[in-house]
Amino acid sequence: MEDSRASIAARIKPAQTKAQDLRQCLAELETHVGQIGGRDSDTAALTLDLFDRVNLLTDEITSDGGSLAAELTRVDTACQQFGRKKAKFLNELGGPEELQRLRAVRAPDTDLWWWYVDERLAEERQLRKTRTIRRAGLSLAILTLLTTLYMIFLAPDPDTRQRLRHEATAEQYLTQGELEMALDEADAALGYAPDDPELLIFKGVTLEMLGDASGALALFDQAEMLIGARDAYLTERAQTYMVANHPELALADAQAIIEMAPESAMGYMVAGNAYSVLGEYAKGIESYELASQFAEAAGQTQLQGMARYQLANLMMAPPVNLAPEATPED
Repeated sequence: MEDSRASIAARIKPAQTKAQDLRQCLAELETHVGQIGGRDSDTAALTLDLFDRVNLLTDEITSDGGSLAAELTRVDTACQQFGRKKAKFLNELGGPEELQRLRAVRAPDTDLWWWYVDERLAEERQLRKTRTIRRAGLSLAILTLLTTLYMIFLAPDPDTRQRLRHEATAEQYLTQGELEMALDEADAALGYAPDDPELLIFKGVTLEMLGDASGALALFDQAEMLIGARDAYLTERAQTYMVANHPELALADAQAIIEMAPESAMGYMVAGNAYSVLGEYAKGIESYELASQFAEAAGQTQLQGMARYQLANLMMAPPVNLAPEATPED
């Protein structure tokens, strides 16, 4: 990194004033930020040094009583653009591990936020995941209420009531990560409906989370045979993965559905749900839009409505503040 700093200094023409030096550094920084996503790791690392240099110059100039209104506006714009691109920046740099390695070498102050974008990105993703899980929790609560009303007013037979009660409790435990308790409730539900494919998938996912891959695979094969259609089976398993807080596994099933049926509205619907929890909002929006289009073409009115509802929720979600909390001259 010292070589990087020397390289930056060498490219800056001798300036008569610090303000001219700052404007030259700013021009380089704006170019670097604009090119994020298509550079090599060494070039990406120079961006951090440019931020350091700009920060140092603004501090020195303002401490001397200089006025930098126009320059600070440019700094703020560069900061916001860098914040929006921080995931791409980390990727071209070589991942969070490479930034952590560089940070260990340089030991920057914590207020130099561009050196800590990996931590900010992790915090934002966790916030998005928590918010989506809470929305899913609300949906689960509504589903539980509807199940209760169903049992009260339609009065199913005692065995069905017991199965539904155990199934609802199992889902609640799985959402909370209480795997052993979820497994016990799934077994209790299967005692009333041993050939129910949804319950078999639920138990299979739970066993998979517990590390019993062979047991899970046997249940998955049995469930797929009972359902008779691979896309329907994958859809059910993906939804169960979402309940288990494993959107990456749900996404893999959604992609398998889309590979088999490129115009599957349900496949894109499941993909949209997974991308939303993973914090990949652009891909989530694209997936929901395709789900809506294909559902409309297939006459799946209810699914189209669900896709458009999820799309509206995702597009109206309050954006995470990506700009630095400190003022640019800090």
